[in-house]
Amino acid sequence: MNYFYYTYLTVVIACLIVSIFLKQNHRSKIWVYFAVVVLVDIYMLLLYPKTNINIHPEAIAFYTLFFINYYKNSSTKKKNYNYFFLFILIISSSIILTSREIYDLKLIILMAFVYITLPLIWMVNQIINADENPVTSKQTFWVSFSLLMWIIFFIFKMIPLYFLDLHDKEFLITIDMIFQTVNIMSYILLLRSLFCKI
Repeated sequence: MNYFYYTYLTVVIACLIVSIFLKQNHRSKIWVYFAVVVLVDIYMLLLYPKTNINIHPEAIAFYTLFFINYYKNSSTKKKNYNYFFLFILIISSSIILTSREIYDLKLIILMAFVYITLPLIWMVNQIINADENPVTSKQTFWVSFSLLMWIIFFIFKMIPLYFLDLHDKEFLITIDMIFQTVNIMSYILLLRSLFCKI
């Protein structure tokens, strides 16, 4: 494992610790997300070489469903989010159960759709229904910014993954290094979000 990975893991663990101890973060339950990220990464680091069972597809499904629920909590149209949650749960479960690839493109597209759509909907609603609080004082602003930045680079890494693995491994390594840097930056933004009181 490289310097990037350990830096990323340190930032995620910091996010988990801060999210547990800051009481305002208990309403969003964002600490659950960080706990799962830490558990998945530790499993993949220590146990995956022994078990050879990759849990990233299930983790991707969980992260996607978590953020649907996260944005539901800041919306007045909770019923729509419940239907969307159920729809994504069914689709992601069927992809995981029927896929022969570890990183199925359909699951990545599903995740990308959620990670792009929900933050943009939230931001548009903030513009339309502006209040007296600065948008940068809201946790969801930093979460949205982090998700959008992360998913854009994740798409650029994952969609050509199999092609580049066969034809240009050197370029794939470069893309992976860029993604790891963005990954760290995204979690720093999430860490920043934890200090918002609204």
